[in-house]
Amino acid sequence: MPEHRTDFEALRAALDHPDPTERGNAVDLVWERTTAEHGPLIARAVELVADPDPAVRHRALLLLCMARADRLKAALEHLVDPMLAWTVMSLRQIDEGTMSAQDVRRHVEERLPRSRWLTASAAARLAPIAPEVLVLAAESDDEHVSYFARRVIADYFEPMRRAVGLFRAGEWDRAVFWADAVIARLRGRPRSRHYERLLIEALDVRAALYSVRGDDHAAIAISTEIIERLTALVDDGELGFIGDLIAEMIGLGETRRLAGDAEAARSLVDAEFLLEVWARFAGDPLMVEELAFRLDDVLTTEDREHGWFISDELAKKSGEWLRAARERE
Repeated sequence: MPEHRTDFEALRAALDHPDPTERGNAVDLVWERTTAEHGPLIARAVELVADPDPAVRHRALLLLCMARADRLKAALEHLVDPMLAWTVMSLRQIDEGTMSAQDVRRHVEERLPRSRWLTASAAARLAPIAPEVLVLAAESDDEHVSYFARRVIADYFEPMRRAVGLFRAGEWDRAVFWADAVIARLRGRPRSRHYERLLIEALDVRAALYSVRGDDHAAIAISTEIIERLTALVDDGELGFIGDLIAEMIGLGETRRLAGDAEAARSLVDAEFLLEVWARFAGDPLMVEELAFRLDDVLTTEDREHGWFISDELAKKSGEWLRAARERE
């Protein structure tokens, strides 16, 4: 639609606005509104990591560390700066698991200032699974690197740390206050898979509070959202989330059963979905093995009441997968 195109043309112009506030706001809008079809626009926003204004640079670095992998891929072919292109490729390698925390740590300590502060975005992207690298960046002698890392810690990881600690201490209302701070910053914005996991952890705290209070309907709503997010990750091939997905499905089913829902069985471990996952990735023995062992954990748990969460069809299939996995050992 013409209006839609005009909006993005205006956004592109705003990225070059003389007012740094306008440029920074435009970077945030690129993060929130663009898709993989907007490669040139995303690339221009990413290029603002070299902006003379530190606040604009911070927001461009935040876009780099948070953007979904498909957005980074779309931007890559439009980046002229080789160091910036290298950074984007490194971020994609983090998502693919081919760049380790040790690799990122080494680059954070680079002598070239620009290399260090670009790598700070890699440290932040990795932080949900390797927070020590972001802590290292926060201790950097490079003021820009340390500022960016400290801001990310303060905005995302310190609230989550407080939420978990307070919840474990039984201070549930205060825990949810901090979890909600994370939810507010992440929900509604496209995220990398590691930050999607961080959002899910924050949602889990809120769901647990509802369960503690006996507000089953609210807990069911949050758990349903978590399952939808985990399902989307697994559906995209992020197979490491299968175990979390199964556990969340079981938890939702239990909540619905305790709430007196006669149809609870339909919301339990979704046999059809897991069978579809198996069919799609049947050629990947590691995936089949992961799924088999996860389901076996459920079927053999001492808490036998969870046994009814698994359909006969899925239980049979799980046994077949498990036997095949053990034969390969």
